[in-house]
This record gives sequence, C-alpha cells and structure tokens, in this order.
Amino acid sequence: MSDAAPEIVNVEADAEVFVVDFANGWRLQIPYARYACLRDAAPNQRQHFTFNVKGIHWPEVEEDLSDEGLIRELFKYHVDPKHYDRCHT
Repeated sequence: MSDAAPEIVNVEADAEVFVVDFANGWRLQIPYARYACLRDAAPNQRQHFTFNVKGIHWPEVEEDLSDEGLIRELFKYHVDPKHYDRCHT
C-alpha cells in the first residue's frame, strides 16, 4: 500500500458545498461552512477555483486545500481510520 493520497480528478461546486472526486473512486461532498475563508466568501468567489491532482486553490480568497488534508477530513467525519487499508486499496 502506498502512503500517497489518491489524486484529485474533478471538483464541482454549488451554493453550499464543493464535491471532490479522487482517482480511486472516492467522492467527498464538503460544506463551505467547514472552512471560514470559504464560508465568508461571496458565492462568485467560491465558484472561482482551480485544481490539480494535489489540491484546490481559490485565488480570490487565498484558500488552498491539499489532497492529503481532504482525505484527513474524510477520516475525521466519515470513515473509521482503522478501515483505511481496506478503503485505500
């Protein structure tokens, strides 16, 4: 098993959440409210982002989220970390 986080392959955004798809099939739906900079940003600022395989960047609010940080969010809120090996492979 590799310790590297899976690559981000797509990001979608709506008024309340952003959705991140990973190469291994994982999909995270994350409320903007979880991040103060994004929660407090104007809707058009939240819609203006770029991403690559390692993270997401919102230039107008200077917010950056890494693939590894997003995976930690998955474990913190949705998955029991003891099942990581089974999920990750």
